[in-house]
Amino acid sequence: MDIPWISKGISMLIVKQFSQFPEFSLFPRESMEKLKTDEMNAKEASFIAQKFSLDYVIGGTYTYKDNTLNAKIWLYAAHNKRFLLNFSTNSNFIETVQKILVSSYDAITGTINDNIVNKLKSLPSKNIDFYKYLFTGIDFTDRAISAYNGVDFPSKPLWKNAIDNLEKAKTIAPKCSFTYYYLGIVYGRTHWVKREASAWDNYVKYKKGDLPEGEKAAEAYYRLGYSFYEKKEYERAKYYFGKSIEKNTGFYKSFLYLGNIYYKEDNVKKALFYYKKASLLKPDDEDIKWLQKRAERILEVGKEAYDYFQTGKKYFDKNAYNDAIFYFEHAIGINPKYLEALLFLGKAYREIGDSDKALSCFLKAEELDPTNYEIKRVVDITREEKKYGRQAVSFFNQGYDLYKEGKPEDALLYFKNAINVNPNYDIAHTYLARIYYQLNRLDEYRKEREEAAALIQDKSQRADEYYSIGYEFFILKKYELAISEFKNSLTCLPFYPKDKFFMGESYYNLKKYEEAILYYTN
Repeated sequence: MDIPWISKGISMLIVKQFSQFPEFSLFPRESMEKLKTDEMNAKEASFIAQKFSLDYVIGGTYTYKDNTLNAKIWLYAAHNKRFLLNFSTNSNFIETVQKILVSSYDAITGTINDNIVNKLKSLPSKNIDFYKYLFTGIDFTDRAISAYNGVDFPSKPLWKNAIDNLEKAKTIAPKCSFTYYYLGIVYGRTHWVKREASAWDNYVKYKKGDLPEGEKAAEAYYRLGYSFYEKKEYERAKYYFGKSIEKNTGFYKSFLYLGNIYYKEDNVKKALFYYKKASLLKPDDEDIKWLQKRAERILEVGKEAYDYFQTGKKYFDKNAYNDAIFYFEHAIGINPKYLEALLFLGKAYREIGDSDKALSCFLKAEELDPTNYEIKRVVDITREEKKYGRQAVSFFNQGYDLYKEGKPEDALLYFKNAINVNPNYDIAHTYLARIYYQLNRLDEYRKEREEAAALIQDKSQRADEYYSIGYEFFILKKYELAISEFKNSLTCLPFYPKDKFFMGESYYNLKKYEEAILYYTN
């Protein structure tokens, strides 16, 4: 029967003790725990070694009763495909682990001395209860992380058991950094900030010498820095985030939180430096991208103006447009070239129906960015809204989008609605007429074309429009209708030569030759 604290303890202590020797590259302890089997032949051991690219594989089985560990241990060498060790022990937990460590080192290297033996045997405590509490606590930690999926509170059963066991281990061996490392993880997961800070502080304090290089040390310093960050002790947090980066220059979270600290201290330039570092290490992280963009924007427009703008945008998103206008105007007062604030101020004025002020804002924005197509478009729309009314323009734009999608019958209703709101909306009349023409509804087509023409102020342009309608009916061989439109054109511009010619042609095709001659000769 597997006893979790023993399986976990043996594998973790092997990794911990062999990590003192840089010539060993170690298999993660989480995977070592899975290498338990009743029997292991050379073929199976070779398969494991090849699968995980291992030079050596340590494994075995055990039984445990009355504090006595009966273990069968083997050590397989991949390079010559044979077992270097295959022995049994009948001792307590500590002595068994020590024998595995010394025997394995000797079998692998062929050289061992008293100094190496002492280093291998120098376990954190001689008290077996310490290991029971420590590795039981770690087992509960692993299970809690898996079971709760981030919904972590210290009162939850698995976390409570993890804390209780680790705290008992700490009481037995109060200077063991190994225990504080896992207490730091547990208290960090359960958001117990004060205890987390204390755990990481003690981890660093009792770790013999400097922390080792790499991810584990970087994580430890980061967690310690984060605990002080949460308490707003920023100088201590900066120190530990810096130590984290010293241990692992690729540890992006420490760069990120250094950026956050400098931002809170209004040192935006330095904050941006660290955000860029974090972004290079984590290029797909959208939160870091946003923080970097925010810092860049503040350096462009100024923090005070930026803060006013952001407050205004919150009101804008809540449809509180008058409040939004107050903050946007303050942002622009601080920085008159704040393009985004000008655009949102214009949008807010549009929402409250003040087209004049909206257009003024958009025109100023266009001066700042004259090649921006979207700004030009919003200027054009605002001018139309000022001329025809916002609701009418909204209906027209919806109809126009449907028209472009090849849905003329759906678009027709929106163009009608635009005209109902504002009968003088000449462009809406024109597009409605086009749809009637496509649907072969010529009477309605003619009516809309004439209404659009009647709205044209310039007589010459109005004459051109009537002529165009007449010519289209002439092409369709609807000569009576064509004549009527050419007459409308001549009413606007009596000496329009093209009207007279096609009037003559229309009468000729109707076999009214006298009238035809009259227009041909005039």
